[in-house]
Amino acid sequence: MNRVKDYIQFAVCFAGVGYIVLWPLTAHDSAIAASTASLICGGDFPGDAICRLPHPLTLSPGLHLLGLVSALAVCARLAPAG
Repeated sequence: MNRVKDYIQFAVCFAGVGYIVLWPLTAHDSAIAASTASLICGGDFPGDAICRLPHPLTLSPGLHLLGLVSALAVCARLAPAG
């Protein structure tokens, strides 16, 4: 069972990091994609320059949701426990 847990953790981390890397290249047309864009875009945040880039890729809302959940899992795992 430990091996299955390790494989699942690897798959979630791989999907999360992949979504973080691909996010600036994806179109933010659906409601889920727009909500993730609202977390980064806006204000004087340095990520605002990323939001102005052209978005050549389109992902389905389900893939945006899966990527967002995976990216949040990666961030939670990397957060300090203290």
